[in-house]
Amino acid sequence: MLSSRSSYPPPPATSYLSGNLHAVDHQITHVHEGIGKDFIKTLTNILRSFFHLSQNISKHAILEAQKQFKILEKKDLTEPCSRTFYKGSGIPCSHMIGQLLEEHGDLEAEDFHPQWRLDYNPECSVSPIFFLGVLFCLEVLKFYFLVISGSGRNTYI
Repeated sequence: MLSSRSSYPPPPATSYLSGNLHAVDHQITHVHEGIGKDFIKTLTNILRSFFHLSQNISKHAILEAQKQFKILEKKDLTEPCSRTFYKGSGIPCSHMIGQLLEEHGDLEAEDFHPQWRLDYNPECSVSPIFFLGVLFCLEVLKFYFLVISGSGRNTYI
């Protein structure tokens, strides 16, 4: 049974495809027009001690650190710091910010967990010792392959 919406015979596939191609062309044109208008968004109204971080640290981390700084203004620094905020987020807590600003005058990118760095790539943060282990395993596998296949000399055994 045909519904009231369907039309019989169905429209040709070419008209359906040409309509979709027109929509895709429109989307591509819209993206190309937008590329020329893109610009870099910079943070505004941030503290002078946080300003240079915008070149290395994500916007979110800088804004969170600034919130911690505002908490610092109301906090008693004689209380011990549990570093719970820093351990959970990798962003310096209010106690740490107070200490860092007192000692260095500015926050540095190194004060944040590497995940907040703009150039952070977790796939490239593997230690060299790991690669040595991988190379050793490959050599062992190569040795076993040669022994099992019989193509290697039996001097290894």
